[in-house]
Amino acid sequence: MKYLVIGSHGVIGKNFSKYVEKLGHTVLPWDIKMGSQYDLRKENTLLLEEINKADYVLFAAYDIGGFKYLSNIKTEFINNNMLIMINTFPLLKEKKFIFLSSQMVTLPHNEYGTLKKLGEHYTNKLHGVNVRLWNVYDIEPIDEKSHVICDFIKKAKTGKIDILSNGEEVRQFLHATDCSKALYNIFQNYDKQDIKSQQHIDLSCFNWISIKEIANIISSFIPCEISLGTQADYQIKNEPDKFILKYFTPEIDIKTGIKNVIDQFDQDTSSDEINYIPQLINTTINGKGDSDKHLITLFSLVLQLNAKNILELGVRKGVTTLPLLAASKITGGSVVSVDIDSTEFLCPNELKSRWTFIQSDAIQFLQQNTTIWDLVYIDDWHSYDHVKKELELLDSKITPSTIIVLHDLMYANYEPHYHTDLDCHTGQWANGGPYRAVCELNKNFWEFSTIPVCNGLTILRKKYTSLYNKK
Repeated sequence: MKYLVIGSHGVIGKNFSKYVEKLGHTVLPWDIKMGSQYDLRKENTLLLEEINKADYVLFAAYDIGGFKYLSNIKTEFINNNMLIMINTFPLLKEKKFIFLSSQMVTLPHNEYGTLKKLGEHYTNKLHGVNVRLWNVYDIEPIDEKSHVICDFIKKAKTGKIDILSNGEEVRQFLHATDCSKALYNIFQNYDKQDIKSQQHIDLSCFNWISIKEIANIISSFIPCEISLGTQADYQIKNEPDKFILKYFTPEIDIKTGIKNVIDQFDQDTSSDEINYIPQLINTTINGKGDSDKHLITLFSLVLQLNAKNILELGVRKGVTTLPLLAASKITGGSVVSVDIDSTEFLCPNELKSRWTFIQSDAIQFLQQNTTIWDLVYIDDWHSYDHVKKELELLDSKITPSTIIVLHDLMYANYEPHYHTDLDCHTGQWANGGPYRAVCELNKNFWEFSTIPVCNGLTILRKKYTSLYNKK
């Protein structure tokens, strides 16, 4: 079976994807972290294509975070989630799907709960299945959107867990692995009448525990001080319905689950770069963009070169930026992206420290830059004069171990043939375009070959550089 996971890089989406893949199913990932073309706040024809491929859809995408994030909601938060629903729900008509809602729908005057309740109404109208989650947890990046258990673990590692409230408020927590198992079982029994007749299905461990007790469990593994506030936080007054126990029994108790998360932190297995690989493969095989079929190649080149200093000339929406960045996290490298225009690329939080965007003309940047680059990707202005000048300036910034990758030597779908137009004297492809610039290089010193798909991806290497000769 094929499962489209909308929100595949989140805590639940990531865990569910791993779970069903281990069972032999295929996951079609979808997440804004994969690039701006996956932004559900915009109408997206690619999403419909992915929905049509899938047997089941898990709608897990939402602008969401823990208590510290939801306690300071702005209008942008409401807009984001409204647009996500508006652009996604109509495409799910007549599709078997689960919408991940929240137990917070029962809280009065809560914006997040109100938005989730609206999603439940959409889902019921489309005959999908609503699943209300009760504090699902697993390892996640620690930032403004992270949740209480991971936040407390991070604080414990500094020696002190400070709780803003008095810690008496009680919650129910469910480990993401148990959550994934329950969701899979719901999909497996999707057409049964008792499933379809539910307005919503509560998904929880069905055991209450106070926030203070959570802190105490963490401190039993990571000795630290616990500081309590004086004010009481809100209490959940309703009990979850136990219908799901007909199809699922939670197996991971809270203490075991917390120990599992701590162990993952300690083993540093929270790296997200491995999770980009299925998406890069999927886009390379199925993508419709003008450079999509080269993404796994770019990712692999960074790994093969063990590249540390990576330069990207031309960014646009960041489609090629993502594989370079994801691979750079593995090699311990970084990416500098240069474009004369601003970019729509939304860099994933876990990759931001490795990415520098410079809004500049590439020629001006190269004239001032002195870095020796391991890998250079060129896909900006394609005129002959521009590309020729870039290669001239790069000559002193590369070694025989450097690879220069150029896109579009077979532009306008000319592959497997190179494309040059000497009669064009203005605009993007003026005076012969990028192929002429490469073709005129001295073959005694340069070598190149081109992958003849998706407008061509040319791999160029200078056997002897001016920098090399100076040595």
